[in-house]
Amino acid sequence: MKLPFTSEVPELDRTTCERQGVSSYELMTRAAGELLRWFREHLPSKETTVVLLAGPGNNGGDALVLVRLLQEQGYVNAQAYLFPSTSGRLSADCEQALRDAGEAAVRMSLEQELPGMGPEVWVVDGLFGSGLNRPLDGIFGYMADRINQSEATVVAIDVPSGLMGEHGVSGKCVHADYTLTFTHPKLSMLFPEGGQYCGEVTVLDIGIDADAIAASVSPYHIMEDREMALLLKPRSRFSHKNSYGSALLIAGSQGMMGAALLSARACMRSGVGLLTAHVPACGYDILQSGCPEAKCEPDRHSEHWKTLPDRGANWDAVAVGPGLGQASETGYALCELLQTSSQPMVIDADALNLIAAHPDWLTLIPRNSILTPHPGEALRLLKAAENRFPDWETIPADTSLMQLRALRVLAQKLYVNIVFKGTYTAVIGSDGSVSFNCHHGHPGMAVGGSGDTLTGILLALLAQHYEPKEAAQLGVTLHSLAADLALDRESEESFLPSDLIACLGAAFKSLELHKNG
Repeated sequence: MKLPFTSEVPELDRTTCERQGVSSYELMTRAAGELLRWFREHLPSKETTVVLLAGPGNNGGDALVLVRLLQEQGYVNAQAYLFPSTSGRLSADCEQALRDAGEAAVRMSLEQELPGMGPEVWVVDGLFGSGLNRPLDGIFGYMADRINQSEATVVAIDVPSGLMGEHGVSGKCVHADYTLTFTHPKLSMLFPEGGQYCGEVTVLDIGIDADAIAASVSPYHIMEDREMALLLKPRSRFSHKNSYGSALLIAGSQGMMGAALLSARACMRSGVGLLTAHVPACGYDILQSGCPEAKCEPDRHSEHWKTLPDRGANWDAVAVGPGLGQASETGYALCELLQTSSQPMVIDADALNLIAAHPDWLTLIPRNSILTPHPGEALRLLKAAENRFPDWETIPADTSLMQLRALRVLAQKLYVNIVFKGTYTAVIGSDGSVSFNCHHGHPGMAVGGSGDTLTGILLALLAQHYEPKEAAQLGVTLHSLAADLALDRESEESFLPSDLIACLGAAFKSLELHKNG
């Protein structure tokens, strides 16, 4: 599903109205009807006090139509308060919604007192939607403060006022308990800096024309299970181990062999035909006993990676990084690996950190490789890019949203795919496209080892000759889906990456059902 830019929303609305033969006000009424459905399911009773705060645009119009519908449904204590702009002008649909609301809406002035917002009150934030392009100020900044200082339950329409669709928060912002957004999540909701204001997000389908959404110029979209299921390759009854690729995993160091083991086990559970784990000599017994399905090749050094694996072997895919450490000898080996490799690689963890410490190595990364940074590693890579490329246009990367924009530039410059790990992991293609994993995953995954399992899954898919971007998308989906399935037996608190590995088979089966259904 595409995530259109908020600047495209008016045109999407216009196209929808034209193709469906409805007016913009009828579309607003449809949206308010979906809001009403949610409130009927969530309000404690019809006597609950609902205070709707409406701004001068269409977001305010949504609130004004909603208050009329609430009162028509018997919610007698629902009341809207309209706050016009300094010019006093309202959007045309907001003006009509105000007329239709009648006594259910009060037009406020600066001198009038705001209604009470005690703990028993539900406040609906309909001040500004995602199209806001400036900080809240004046009466609207004051109202955001009042809402945030109250003990009321706060429900935001579209986005919390102050949150801008693609640009996060600049100044004050309403802190909502629930956000009811239309058609699709907004980009700024998918990162901590904006998402922290949204509370529980519900996406409401108001029937925006699907073809118009698909034609959006936005590079952002959400990965759907059906779409990912169609990527799965069928297995031939007459296949053999060589049919599913030969993979090399370079991982582990003294005290960090768990990362190598988790990655190896995840790789074997993701369909690879043959796996060789190249580990320091201290990890040989650990790998042989912990993952007997994999061949184990010990390095000459006892504590960390120092020498390249057998150069005569013909690997279909290589992954490097989990638990690797950053010893200088490991860095030299990594540089040599990058210089001598031509096929796409999975590069994770300390391999990324070593590259970031040596900016000239960025251009050695094989084209179409998959890089898997978390925000800290991403920041280091972006600083390395600034140092390596004289023409690099610095993009402030002090927030995850800004990092995403800069990583899009880096992915296209290096012709690589970047898996930007987070709550809604983003797969950034070498073409600049961005796919978000919004349907799966949970906070229990915030534990050491989760990223190592992802590296193993990605390695297995690359070895099976999935296209690198598709491997990244499918791998991220399987990783988070398996984590969700593990909650049938575990809690978020007790979840371990090994639980995820145990559920990879169920994750594959779940996607197969989507493919066949």
